[in-house]
Amino acid sequence: MRHLLSKSWFVLIALLLLGCRQERVPAGTIELPVDGDSSLPKVATVADGRVVPMHWIRSSFPGGGIVTEIFVRPGDTVAEGAELAQLGGSAQAEAAVVLARAELLAARQARRTLEDQLAAERARTMQGVIAARQAVTEAEAQLAYLESDAPAAEAEGADDRLVVAEAALADAQEDYADYADEERGNATRARLQIALTGAQVAYQEAVRALDAHSDAARELRVELAASALEAALLQHTVAQALYDRLQEDDALDVVVAEARIEAAERQLIAAEEALGALTLTAPIAGTVVQVALKVGEPASPGVSAVVLADLSEWWIETDNLTQTDIVTIEPGDEVSVIVDALPELQFTGQVIALDRLYQDKRGEVTYTAHLRLNGTDPRLRWGMTCAVTFAQQ
Repeated sequence: MRHLLSKSWFVLIALLLLGCRQERVPAGTIELPVDGDSSLPKVATVADGRVVPMHWIRSSFPGGGIVTEIFVRPGDTVAEGAELAQLGGSAQAEAAVVLARAELLAARQARRTLEDQLAAERARTMQGVIAARQAVTEAEAQLAYLESDAPAAEAEGADDRLVVAEAALADAQEDYADYADEERGNATRARLQIALTGAQVAYQEAVRALDAHSDAARELRVELAASALEAALLQHTVAQALYDRLQEDDALDVVVAEARIEAAERQLIAAEEALGALTLTAPIAGTVVQVALKVGEPASPGVSAVVLADLSEWWIETDNLTQTDIVTIEPGDEVSVIVDALPELQFTGQVIALDRLYQDKRGEVTYTAHLRLNGTDPRLRWGMTCAVTFAQQ
């Protein structure tokens, strides 16, 4: 009310000066043009304000519970993250965290085991695919050979070898006939008999070789080779299908394993958050201004429990700047401040910000200016009232 009366006196002086243009307003006022005459002065803008900390915050528990410990008292200085108070139930919450961590470890181990198993199974099925592909290649080569001109050329060679074997057999028979009646111990007879036996074996092999190159035998071999190729192709198809199916099954198993890990991670986060919610910590470094807790009593979620403030620097928030006042003020403007409780001191300050949103106070539209105070005094307290005079422009 005192500051409102001061403003009224300043307005009254300005009105008196309207009728006495030759007189000047005392120093510390703002010039106001009237009816095109810029020589008439306007009074300085004065507003009520309150002393506030540079930063402050109300800390509260995110969940409810019974207070078991309080670690601070008003006036204590704390660092950011320092523990302020504790709720009960930490043993159960810690057990939940341990269980969640165990499940996460088990889920990750299961994922690693699955990876090892899948790798071994993929290697085994891939070997089956490779072996089947090799069998197809060999069967194709065999069929291509049998369907080429090479077997016919081999048949001609077999016929020539048979002629040679027949002649050699006839010669061996003729040589042996001359000594057939000799005693069994005769060396020449024994040598010729061995040669005859060899010629007989060679002849039989030549006959079989020629039979193997007959048209019927050749057709049979082509049919067998074609059947072998068909079987090899079928085996390759089966092996490839098994490998592809394994890839699909592997992907599904991996999705399931990863989903388990994700669920375990979320469970651990929730358990750790539940445990952390039982401990109230300082969101900023500063001084404990208020503790609204008592050991053994419940703490409600979201309700202010501890108020912290950074008292290293003081600011001023104005209370009654009107819409006509605010348009004459800009960030960076200098101000002088007199705190009601310390009238012997005069502080200076600077306008830092002006609220965009208005407030309706006592039926009048007002705006709040935020001012940084230059200097301090150990007797300053949060909430002290003051008078703020904005410097002339």
